[in-house]
Amino acid sequence: MRALSWFVLATTCALVRSEDIIINPWQLAPPNSPYPDFNATVGDTISFFWSETEEHTVFIYPSRTCDGTDGILIGDTSPVIYTFTEEDSAPGGNPILFADGLDQLCVWGMRFLSLCE
Repeated sequence: MRALSWFVLATTCALVRSEDIIINPWQLAPPNSPYPDFNATVGDTISFFWSETEEHTVFIYPSRTCDGTDGILIGDTSPVIYTFTEEDSAPGGNPILFADGLDQLCVWGMRFLSLCE
């Protein structure tokens, strides 16, 4: 019985594996060309890096638009690290817009959607 318990525990731990998503560098791509979207699950971590000589921010925009009125600042000093939580997820996926809140950078392409399940 003890061997079966260890097998179940080991199997369960192997299934609960989070991913590290790295955005390096977090910078403007060709105008109006957003970063590719990606899928995430609870426990995944996304990290944003940029040069010390650049000024950037990372926001979540619940409206999923570049209108910053509802923006939630995640960070403004590199690196910015965000871990997806249960509140971020939904059956079938919950789209979360990450964007740079400085000037027009979101409109010009510093944005992407993450679908969290």
